[in-house]
Amino acid sequence: MKKTIFFSLFLIAGLSFQSKAQTSIKISIDTTFYNDYLGKYKFKEAPFETVVLSTANGRLIGDAGETGRTELSMTEIKDEFEIREFEGTCKFIRDERGIIVKVILSVGGDTFEGEKID
Repeated sequence: MKKTIFFSLFLIAGLSFQSKAQTSIKISIDTTFYNDYLGKYKFKEAPFETVVLSTANGRLIGDAGETGRTELSMTEIKDEFEIREFEGTCKFIRDERGIIVKVILSVGGDTFEGEKID
């Protein structure tokens, strides 16, 4: 996955240097691989009730309301993301059909489990 992203960015950079005659180049980043993670997650024993995952500018964003909004960065482990701003991780759990049903957040030594409700 990281190799694909790196290659895409390398290709985009090459295209921008290749043609200086063009006044603008429209670039769209394919974020469809984030679709499985998008939605709302409900937490029972956490300092926040819900976290909403969405995309913005080609990035996966987690929004916990007043607690904060941050980018989630892919790791080399499938379904695991790093929460750099809060020095934590986010691990998604799939059911037997491969559908994400919950998330486990590990931040500051605490672990919180949320159920996907949307």
